[in-house]
Amino acid sequence: MPTATAKLMNKIIERYDKDYDFIYLFSNDTVLDLYPKFGFEKVKESWFSLKTSDLKKQTDKKSALRKLEINKEDSKPHIFDIISKKRVEIDTIFNHIISANIEVINFYFTPDYNNKNIHTEFVTASNDILFVLPLLKEKARHFLFPLTSHS
Repeated sequence: MPTATAKLMNKIIERYDKDYDFIYLFSNDTVLDLYPKFGFEKVKESWFSLKTSDLKKQTDKKSALRKLEINKEDSKPHIFDIISKKRVEIDTIFNHIISANIEVINFYFTPDYNNKNIHTEFVTASNDILFVLPLLKEKARHFLFPLTSHS
């Protein structure tokens, strides 16, 4: 007889597998062996960063956005997410908020951004281990779920 955990996992997968491209969850060390039993695969996330010198320079336009106040020792702002009701151009936002002393922007999500100069590297140490139930064959090589989606 299936356990309560197995019943719950199977019910969730059955309910959502037809409506979504993938299902993901984060695990800790105590349940690493559980999720592969349901078809989930361990996946490495990536960090994303961009040198400000690689931003598309734009002409000054009036904006309600303010420049970020960054102390001189830390010239790398940490952007955890960009939330908007409409699609936004990252270059426009960054050109308005990035000060001259900022050299690198660190992203804690996968930027939807066509800039070939975005630097990526796999996350090597994390308290959260990502598992994905791939319902599509194609997977992005580098991605990072926003910290706001962790539970």
